[in-house]
Amino acid sequence: MSSNLSAQWEKLVRPGILTLFYREYPLMELHDDACQRIQEFLYKILRFLLRQYPHRAELEQWLYINYPEAQYALNRSSRKRIFSIDQLQTLVHKEFGTHNEMDISYLATTLEHCTKDVLKLAHDYVNRLGKNEIVANDIDLVMNADTIFVEILRSDLNSTTNNSSSNSNIDTSIATMSYNELIRHFIITETQYKDDLELLIKFFRNPIRNFFNDDLQIIENVFGCLDDIYELTTRFLSDLEDAKEMRDDIAKNISLYEPFQNFIEGNEFECYTKYTQTILTTDHIDQFKKMLNNEQVKRYLESKLDQIKETYRYLLPALLHIPIYHFQQYLIYLEKLALFPESESAQLTDVLSVLR
Repeated sequence: MSSNLSAQWEKLVRPGILTLFYREYPLMELHDDACQRIQEFLYKILRFLLRQYPHRAELEQWLYINYPEAQYALNRSSRKRIFSIDQLQTLVHKEFGTHNEMDISYLATTLEHCTKDVLKLAHDYVNRLGKNEIVANDIDLVMNADTIFVEILRSDLNSTTNNSSSNSNIDTSIATMSYNELIRHFIITETQYKDDLELLIKFFRNPIRNFFNDDLQIIENVFGCLDDIYELTTRFLSDLEDAKEMRDDIAKNISLYEPFQNFIEGNEFECYTKYTQTILTTDHIDQFKKMLNNEQVKRYLESKLDQIKETYRYLLPALLHIPIYHFQQYLIYLEKLALFPESESAQLTDVLSVLR
């Protein structure tokens, strides 16, 4: 996004984001970097909608399936909109060309409901952690844990890959990083990922696992092999940090090849295949409902705040997709790193071929 377009887009969506947030969550703070991340995501949503659903009938169907409550908002012609129809129409016409069959009001309503969705997910997530502020990492987590948003992000990434040079197929937040900056960013991301896994295990799974001592298979059917992934991530992160310290000591470039290769040789990334098969199996939702319908689980959730109950019911299924998405991130980082002349390009390409 050019600086001029970025300024226009910020002028259009930022006031609406802040209005929605502080109207719904006046006791919580939305950091500037989090607001910026939402702005970037909304632009990706706009591109996704115009590319995938260029006609009103198609967008109307998508909106009805994913946000059925939006139909009521569309029927209220007198309602005050969060995003300006005129500004949005001008921007769409300028950046994407004329969309004669596209009703801009549908676009504006879709963007508004996506914004509400992101803000609610982020609020519930940080509130559960006992925090009163939302930062960019929180936005990243909830967007990457929601199936609708993941579809949009992946579609945007694929489109960028197909229509841009290979140097532009990574999220703009890391596209301009140097080789070592990208490695360090990868390690920071991996550290955050380990924290996310701990959250899934300690906050969600462990409190209710004791209710299924006679039938632990239900827990495994819902949570998969999270312990294996967590153990792998802990050791992998330790190797990454060791590699970073060693390279820092001798003033050489950090390498990802050796840490990845060590675990590939032991076939240890297979736990992701097993986990993905568990989470994406056709009866996973049924297993999840069966777990929540357990009488002891019901009593446990009833004893908690409403936010905790909602988190289990509505956010947990999406959070369980985090490891699946994160594994795809490995491929993205490796593809990007292999482009640098200082990298072991051939070796990283070999790693990619195995992981794929």
